[in-house]
Amino acid sequence: MRSDGRHDGIGFKRVYPLCTTRLMLPTPIAHVIVVVQQHRTLDNLFACSGISGLDVVQTDPVSGHALAHISLSTNTGDIGHFYATFKAQYDLGAMDGFDSSIIACVTDAQTYWGLAQQYDVADEVFSAQESESFGATQFLIAGQSGGWYSADGGGAFSESNPSAGCGVSTQARAMFYNTPYPAPEPTTYPTCRDYGTIMDSATSWKFYTPANNTKVSGTDSVQHLYNAQHATTPETQFLTDIANGTLAEITYVVPSATNSDYPCSSTCSDGGPSWVTSIVRAVCNSSFWPTTTILLTWDQWGGWYDHVKPPVAFFPPLCGGGGSCNPLEAGFRTPLLAISPYARSGFISHTSRTQCAILGYIEATLQLPSLSTCDSYSNLAGGTDTLSDMFNYEQQPQPCIADPAGRRWL
Repeated sequence: MRSDGRHDGIGFKRVYPLCTTRLMLPTPIAHVIVVVQQHRTLDNLFACSGISGLDVVQTDPVSGHALAHISLSTNTGDIGHFYATFKAQYDLGAMDGFDSSIIACVTDAQTYWGLAQQYDVADEVFSAQESESFGATQFLIAGQSGGWYSADGGGAFSESNPSAGCGVSTQARAMFYNTPYPAPEPTTYPTCRDYGTIMDSATSWKFYTPANNTKVSGTDSVQHLYNAQHATTPETQFLTDIANGTLAEITYVVPSATNSDYPCSSTCSDGGPSWVTSIVRAVCNSSFWPTTTILLTWDQWGGWYDHVKPPVAFFPPLCGGGGSCNPLEAGFRTPLLAISPYARSGFISHTSRTQCAILGYIEATLQLPSLSTCDSYSNLAGGTDTLSDMFNYEQQPQPCIADPAGRRWL
């Protein structure tokens, strides 16, 4: 054991630099629900909220463009959100590649804003990778994507052909990370892989999704999970299960397209807030609220503007040092809300972390072993982030309020 608390050599379980994180003691929380919405940045979803203290802007400091005010149902078309899009927008750190049409914030996300103020929100959470939803979903359950990322969207997936997973023969046109970066030209690549996930050590788990074997059906693309237990469909089965008194130790919920906050290109819907409210209400109306945390996140940035430069060249275990592996590094910011009896009401966490902190929280809270993937370096100051600043387990437990949008904000 090293003097700083780390284990040397092969077989270490978890990295805990003393200056950045601490092992969480047992808590009242026995269930964690991760609600995975889609395709929004913090600026896009919260810059119009008026919440004091959030790190958002009204004007892009690089271009001088004021953020346009739009709604969740504005027909923007399917905005590019592949690795090529990220590279163009990031532009070697100049942050000057955003088209003016996507420098915008939504004005009708009151449900999310209300939940953020009733419970709490983190405003410096960077997406776990710089590509689209297939890889993003894998990172949320495994802390990796098996090296997969989509380079340019050229045939990887489409809305009319979203098939992926161990139950189909999909070979997605994509890139596969190899040292050194850049990888070879895009090739066909199986969307069924096998690696460790956060589900492996859980006493029970469920992954609710609209359909099996799609790019967002998560566990269906991990061979040993698919063999043992397919993802649960449809996603609304979550509401039925919890009403019947059933809730797994670890639960992921992915919505239908109309409820996902995905930028629309045909039939537009703003069903995301209502869908999230139905999930929170189901927990409120059950016996599980006192022992449950709901983590609400968005899988990746979706091509939208965000003013904070991501910490590129951050993930040395995957990249071999020197910033040589761009696609599997942190991308633009996405919102993260913690909805729990022990969330710090009205608190805004400014800790710089990646979405992999979700895995760190689950591991620490449910006393599970580390995956030793991106969970082990999810705090941008180094080490594992467990979201510990967002919770106070000594406070009087908060009541469950499914839709606090009508309340006066703090």
